[in-house]
Amino acid sequence: MLLAHIRASRSECTLPDLRAILAFYQAIAFFSATGALAGEARCCAWREHEAMVQAFLSPVERSTIQFLSKEDRAVRLRKGETRFRTWEAANPDIVDFLKAKAENLAYAPQASDLMREVETHVRHRPLPAKDRPAREEAPSASKNNRKLV
Repeated sequence: MLLAHIRASRSECTLPDLRAILAFYQAIAFFSATGALAGEARCCAWREHEAMVQAFLSPVERSTIQFLSKEDRAVRLRKGETRFRTWEAANPDIVDFLKAKAENLAYAPQASDLMREVETHVRHRPLPAKDRPAREEAPSASKNNRKLV
């Protein structure tokens, strides 16, 4: 019984994955730099957010999340989100450091090159077939269609 309690308390008190947290903060800073508002940047960084929230789950909770229903998965992710918010409130100095580091990475020269590349890719990306406007057939230049002047 005591051994199970020690294992459970040890899994709850593990050091969070700082790389996942930094990636989340960096994604928010990156999307903010491209002109997204705070809420929009958070929505755009959903992949990083989910990875970071899952890092706050125990290994057992993480391993079974893929088998859960949509509702149970949302409850499990909320548990990770609550742990993240608790960690953020308990460690404001680390949070400030990681956010500053993320902003430096997002605004670094290589980040601006990446932003230009992303903007170019988005701007020149072909539309899906269902969203393309219908093409008008150009008249063919056959002998029958030519007008004599």
